[in-house]
Parts: sequence; C-alpha cells; structure tokens
Amino acid sequence: MRSHIGRLIWVLLTNGAFLCLAALGYTHEVQLRQMLRPGQPVSLSHLLTSEPWGAIAVLALLVGIVLEVARRRAAAPVNCAYYVIALAGGIWGMEG
Repeated sequence: MRSHIGRLIWVLLTNGAFLCLAALGYTHEVQLRQMLRPGQPVSLSHLLTSEPWGAIAVLALLVGIVLEVARRRAAAPVNCAYYVIALAGGIWGMEG
C-alpha cells in the first residue's frame, strides 16, 4: 500500500508537470497567433487537431494518471512507454 501511494504521487508529479507544460505551451501559442493575426480566431481545439502528436501525448499522460489511480497493471507500462517514446523522439529529432 505504501509503495502504491509513493508511485501515485510520483506519477501525479511527473505527468502533471508535463500536462501543465503542454497546457502552457498551447495557451502561449494561442496568444502568439492572436498577436500575429488579430482578426483570425484561434481555439485550443483547433491547435489540438492541427498538431495531433501533441494531443496524443496529452491523452497518453491522462490515461497514465487514470490507470495509476485505478491501480491497473497497465499503469506502469503506459507511463514508462510515454517517456521512452519521448526520449527516442528527442534523440531522433536531434539527429535529423
């Protein structure tokens, strides 16, 4: 029980931090687009659909939190897979 609470806190901190960064990034992008094109409305749903990988990342983080709270066995692989894929994508992006 004690290890589950610690793991839950860790998942909430890490996934929550990345979700906050994603939300801040999206709101910053909305503000930037509104400054560049004042007459053209930009919504968060439009940004999510125009950048599907960002939406998938946000969804994966939320699913990881929900699985951890529900104490499912798939929680650990889902949470770890997100970070492994993000690391591989970052390394691939640096090389390209």
